[in-house]
Amino acid sequence: MAVSPDVPWPVAVGFSAAETVTAGVSSASHAWFRNIDRRIFFSLLLPGVLGGMLGATLLAHVPAHIGGGWGTIVTSTMIARGVTPRYAIGTSNAVVFFVALTTSVTLWLQLGRMRYDMVLALLIGGAAAAPIAAWVTSRVPQRAATAAVGVIVFVLGAAGLFVTLL
Repeated sequence: MAVSPDVPWPVAVGFSAAETVTAGVSSASHAWFRNIDRRIFFSLLLPGVLGGMLGATLLAHVPAHIGGGWGTIVTSTMIARGVTPRYAIGTSNAVVFFVALTTSVTLWLQLGRMRYDMVLALLIGGAAAAPIAAWVTSRVPQRAATAAVGVIVFVLGAAGLFVTLL
């Protein structure tokens, strides 16, 4: 997660903290609907946590326009390698909990403050939506899920390129 120079540090820390709770609810929901591949989960866990820690440590020195997102990169790569979208999405979301937790703790230890009002607002919305998203993921046909992930990755990539070039 890269932070724009326009984003105050307490906001970045608050966003990361809210993501931890949302990812926790999402992980539990994906586990409930059996959307997690344990083998892939454990192969992504350590690199994800170490990357989150390193990223949070270097956050101040990385321009926002070169940052990436875990979900779009990891999920689309798993699908491209033949993992069923249901398991790619569920497993990626399950690992994100540990990555977000590591990132939040690292940022909080470095900066020591956050926007609690923002955390609460993001937490409520994310925690409410996560179980619904996990349920939908467990029900969507593989072909439709693959197409949806492709469209989302394309749109996010095009938007990022557009913003970067402006």
